[in-house]
Amino acid sequence: MKAKHESMKNHVPNGLLTLIVAAILLASIAPIASAGWDYRKPVTINNPGDTLSDYQVLVTLNSSNFDYSKASPDGSDIGFVDGDNTVALNYWIEEWNATGDSRIWVAVPSVDGSGSTTIYMYYGNLGASDARDGDATFEFFDDFPGTSLDKNKWQLGDGVPYQCYPIDYRVSNSTLVTWSYTPQWKSIQSDYTISSSETTIVEARVKSDAHDSWHILGLKDHSYINRNRFCVLFEGYPENHIGIQTKTPSEWNRPHDLGVMQKNRWYKLKIIKSAENTMGAELIDNNGTLIGDYHTTLYSWDASKWQIVQWKYDNVYSYWDYVFVRKYTSSEPITTVGAEESDPPRPPIPTYIRSTDTDDDGVPNVWDADNSTPAEYWTDSQGIGRMWGDMNGDGKLTSVDALMILQVAAEAISL
Repeated sequence: MKAKHESMKNHVPNGLLTLIVAAILLASIAPIASAGWDYRKPVTINNPGDTLSDYQVLVTLNSSNFDYSKASPDGSDIGFVDGDNTVALNYWIEEWNATGDSRIWVAVPSVDGSGSTTIYMYYGNLGASDARDGDATFEFFDDFPGTSLDKNKWQLGDGVPYQCYPIDYRVSNSTLVTWSYTPQWKSIQSDYTISSSETTIVEARVKSDAHDSWHILGLKDHSYINRNRFCVLFEGYPENHIGIQTKTPSEWNRPHDLGVMQKNRWYKLKIIKSAENTMGAELIDNNGTLIGDYHTTLYSWDASKWQIVQWKYDNVYSYWDYVFVRKYTSSEPITTVGAEESDPPRPPIPTYIRSTDTDDDGVPNVWDADNSTPAEYWTDSQGIGRMWGDMNGDGKLTSVDALMILQVAAEAISL
């Protein structure tokens, strides 16, 4: 309790007022906090292939397997745990659609080969914090939050002709917008690299406001952009079509047309690196329908590492909503969402009372008057996580917790 005593002293500007507010607050929120998660569902992962480690598994929800009225409107109160209910799993919501399909990627530590693995999805908790985390879920991830580009994730050209100048860009509305204001080769590429032996899938949600003869998404040799490439370009030949360009040390080709990509409409592009010298691409519309795909093996590719790239020459706006990299396997696991369980056992997922945290820093404002208390203040030292105010760690908010908080406050002030 010593650490809590010291923290409390720093965050009680008015002792008597704090005691009164704490007592009233605890009494008013106890019924909510005690409720925890109201429901959970088992999610069975059927894997026909080999055992997978730290694999990103897709969970699809719709009205046939999930009652959206029992969860937050934006899905912010869901959480995933392993089959033993001992480890919280990282996840990211690609799409939450209460009238259609919702797509959620869950990073599962181990998926049994030639069999099934069960995890659990929890939901129905007014006190749950939104725990979706793309960075923790994928090998690489960016959904371009805020108004600035994360320079720890991206490189902007290198200022040398043919190696490309920095691309023109802005970040707004959680979208990266790119163009080339002057007719020069310009690029943006990931700091993250994929080794030649790795197998991965790069996925991006993209659109463009006009045809562009260069690459809206691709992989390129990390050492030299003009040596090895596999890229998708919105070239418009024939009209509105999107094609493939490949480049080896000795030649480049445009071997395939993926199909029609209309201007100013969102699509998903996938680049699939399924072997050291095998690449593929898929064009998918915003409803999830595959428009076209292509795969090729080029043994003359000799890149030791690959980077995600966008390469532009024209003053045409292109948009990335998100980009992520996930692991690849030739036989994707398939998930099945099971029957709902009411009043489930408490999961190892941290929670707090959102309504008391108006600045969204993970700390109730009653103890955070100057916005300096770390979020870990209300998380137990084992990293399991407790409800806000659960001083004795029993998973409930009771009068015992209220008395403990009042005792700490009383010891920290002079009335």
